[in-house]
Amino acid sequence: RAHRGAAVSTLPSDYDVAEENRRARQLRMIVDLASSVIVQGGLRRGEAEALVAATRRRALELFPGKEDTRTCCPSRGPSGDTGRFFR
Repeated sequence: RAHRGAAVSTLPSDYDVAEENRRARQLRMIVDLASSVIVQGGLRRGEAEALVAATRRRALELFPGKEDTRTCCPSRGPSGDTGRFFR
């Protein structure tokens, strides 16, 4: 039987898990705040789009390398209507 060497742990450290949880909480707070501002209305469509873009940029800062991850902010609501939240 061949010797395979020392086992390499692929599990993240407690610090790594805590750090990812912290970043996830921060992202959840940012997305919730941006969503609330948009749903409250009063923004022009361009302002709302800029807020979504800024939120996405911050998400990518918090989780670099996830550019290809499916977006959580669709450009249209379930009915396809985008106008109900904008002035």
